[in-house]
Amino acid sequence: MKKYLAIAAATAALSMSPSLLANPAKDTALTTPPSAAAQASRININSASVKELAGLPGIGMKKAAAIIAYREEHGDFITIDDLVNVKGIGKASMVKLADKITI
Repeated sequence: MKKYLAIAAATAALSMSPSLLANPAKDTALTTPPSAAAQASRININSASVKELAGLPGIGMKKAAAIIAYREEHGDFITIDDLVNVKGIGKASMVKLADKITI
């Protein structure tokens, strides 16, 4: 009987939220826009100093200088994903940085 009730409750919950059926692995934290406070605490990669950039995870003084050199040569970054165009910054770095930077 308990097993039946658990199945019935799960079925009812899914019928109320069809989006879970369409994509059960979807992480709403990744699709929810950041709050104003979270956005304000991010480092703007188009205006940050070497010191500010060097404080980001996985970014030391050398990569921070490379970011600024790239920015000076190519202009402002259009999206945060453009940061992968800087030598030494790849997808793994972007995973660490995505919620800590903005443009």
